[in-house]
Amino acid sequence: MEEYLKLLHKELSSSFNTRVELKDDDKTVGQKIGRREVLEFLESKLESFNVFQNT
Repeated sequence: MEEYLKLLHKELSSSFNTRVELKDDDKTVGQKIGRREVLEFLESKLESFNVFQNT
């Protein structure tokens, strides 16, 4: 799980205009969030796993 989050964080950090559509059990929630919100969420999760490294 940690490796997946690290890869996702790296991908989102390096790409511009990323939009993420939240899904719940194959149903679209209908809320779109921007790259910054996703990065902040991932950083908080990675810090909780104690694996976040500033690169």
